[in-house]
Amino acid sequence: MESDTPGHDTIPQQIAELRRQVAALESRIARMEQGAGALSSDTETSPSPSGSEKTRLETSLSQLGRVSLEQRIGEYWFGRLGIVILILGMFFLISYAFANFRPFWQIVVGYGITLALFGLSKIRLKRFALFSNLLLAGSLVLLYFVSLRMHFYRELPIIESKFFALALLSAVVCVQLVIAIRRRSQYLAAIPVILGYLTALLSDTHHFALIVIVVTSVVAALLMSIYHWEFLGIGSIILSYGSFLLYLLNDPLLGRGIRIMPEHDWMLFYLVGTLVVFTLVSFRPGVNKYFHTVTRILLTTVNSSGFYLVAFIVTFQFFRPHLSFWNFIFAGILFGIAVAHWTIRQSKYSTSFYASFSFIALTVGILAATSTPDVYLWLVWQSALVIGSAIWFRSGIIVWANMGIYLVVFGVYLITGVQTGLVDFNFVLVALLSERLLEYSRARIARFPRAFQYTYVFTGYVMLISGLTLTLPMPTISVAWLVVSVGYFATGYLFDLPSYRIMGIGSSLLTVGRIFLVDLASLELIYRVLSFIVVGFGLLIVGLLYARIRA
Repeated sequence: MESDTPGHDTIPQQIAELRRQVAALESRIARMEQGAGALSSDTETSPSPSGSEKTRLETSLSQLGRVSLEQRIGEYWFGRLGIVILILGMFFLISYAFANFRPFWQIVVGYGITLALFGLSKIRLKRFALFSNLLLAGSLVLLYFVSLRMHFYRELPIIESKFFALALLSAVVCVQLVIAIRRRSQYLAAIPVILGYLTALLSDTHHFALIVIVVTSVVAALLMSIYHWEFLGIGSIILSYGSFLLYLLNDPLLGRGIRIMPEHDWMLFYLVGTLVVFTLVSFRPGVNKYFHTVTRILLTTVNSSGFYLVAFIVTFQFFRPHLSFWNFIFAGILFGIAVAHWTIRQSKYSTSFYASFSFIALTVGILAATSTPDVYLWLVWQSALVIGSAIWFRSGIIVWANMGIYLVVFGVYLITGVQTGLVDFNFVLVALLSERLLEYSRARIARFPRAFQYTYVFTGYVMLISGLTLTLPMPTISVAWLVVSVGYFATGYLFDLPSYRIMGIGSSLLTVGRIFLVDLASLELIYRVLSFIVVGFGLLIVGLLYARIRA
């Protein structure tokens, strides 16, 4: 089997050989010295032939190092550039033949040039592997191009039946795939994979196109799993979901305007199939050994994000009345994949990213299913569910993702002005619960800052003050705020929680500000008296608590 070893590898091989000879000479000189006995430091000796030969070899090695850059530019880059320009010239020649020659001569010229390039790629294959691979790649692309022009992109096709034209293109892709596998070449294998997706889009046949996309994805996933071709695998995931998206946008490669297809063609099922195909690559035994960490992360993120992006567009366009239902389905599928990654492989990265996208789908489903302000009630409890999942999966990534979603929901809720006491108090419960869960699981999840816990405490306090203000009568609000202050102080004192004591101080200052700025101006005399007395008494108790702490 031939590999992708480029022709310029002969220079490093020569350098390695020279290094080996120098090492052998050094070993020989050492043995000679040991045999002759210890030499006096002040004894002059004439240079031996072995020493001269060693010097000559080291000089040759230095010269090879100096000329290697020139050799690489001349052989590697100029050779590459020349072959690429040659192949482009062949493309133009074939295009000229298709534009001006009779059909018979179009076939002769097209396939003749292709066979000529293929033959050139076989000449002195081992010594000039770089040139051979480039010529072979060019011949494979030309083979597809000539076969494509038999039917597509011409007014009078040589092959009139689209069925036979697609069969010819499929056969060409299969031949390319066999050659790439025999060469064990990831870069040659990229050609049939790319052209497989292109064939699907050019077919303009609904289910055939979708089936070919899935089949090509299966082939790419198998190549990635068997031969550990990481770049091919990641690129195939991008191409697969990109092909679904182009198909959905009316296949602009056929010269059409960009618009959504009128029919969904059961694309969701093909999307799920593609998602499963690329997910199974992660469960291959030894995946951590053969794939780099970055590759495993990209495999997960590109697969989950590509699936959900296209699936969301499909459901939004064709199933909008049932948008929430489908998003709940997507959330369940992605979360199930996350659970499988955790239970089978204990993979934190894959588990975290699949789970994160499942929660995004769940968020969209909640938004589509409920109206304001009830939607915030469901969203805030979803945040608690995410925290529980993060603890289960021991994932700091999910904690970070949840904090972002939680702050967005919190900010939008405050800005929209649809606050209710019920939602506010649920925010309080979820915030305090989340803070305590993170504290108790800090040993299991170490990759998040303590500021996250302070954020939950602060937002919980804001919602508690807001809820009390919305639900209680005006004269009792300041007293309620004072009770909150005492509660925070007591909790912080009993459980040694500095953040709660700080919130108690802030709440006390806020309460004092309210009784002077609001109560003094708006309440009746009796309520003003009661408010000042109760707040003053409460602040005195807080002061005594701090005095006891100091003592």
